[in-house]
Amino acid sequence: MKLIFSAALLFVTIGFWSCDGGHPSEQKEDATAQEIDLSSYGLPIKIKTPSASPNITKDEFLGDITLVIVDENYYLQIAMSQVPVKDIQRIKAEALEEVMKLKSEKFSAIIQEDSNGFVYEKTFERDSTKYYDFRYVRVKGEQLYTMSTTTTTKPPHIKTPLSKQQVLKIYGLIKEEKKDMEK
Repeated sequence: MKLIFSAALLFVTIGFWSCDGGHPSEQKEDATAQEIDLSSYGLPIKIKTPSASPNITKDEFLGDITLVIVDENYYLQIAMSQVPVKDIQRIKAEALEEVMKLKSEKFSAIIQEDSNGFVYEKTFERDSTKYYDFRYVRVKGEQLYTMSTTTTTKPPHIKTPLSKQQVLKIYGLIKEEKKDMEK
């Protein structure tokens, strides 16, 4: 009898757990994401961040690169350039080739890939730490917007590298949804 009661209790608990979207720590945090318009920074695009008022700066030293920083768990670099070709698949493939050829970092593996980008694992010389980054490309008119978490091992405002989960979260937030791409 106790066994049947325990099994029934377990079944009901699993049922309730699956109905409310799973364990709270597994629920998507995207529900609280804020969409921000970057047109006032010279980028006619919108992205989602965990904050409605992130710290946004244009890095004149690096050219047309805009930095979006919410905190040490969310930062994003957006580089703007002329679009070389209109084929987004080719642009993404070239970005992957570039990442694999970098001398300053060693490409390890692709973690996630979709039509406009990829998340990857990398290491640096004399450092066994695994770092994670991504490249995500958007074309708007004649402009190419390439997004990543960083171009260096550890930007000065960051104390520790982003975890795989943090990079996947940022990647998920900045990805365009299909309905947005069709507009």
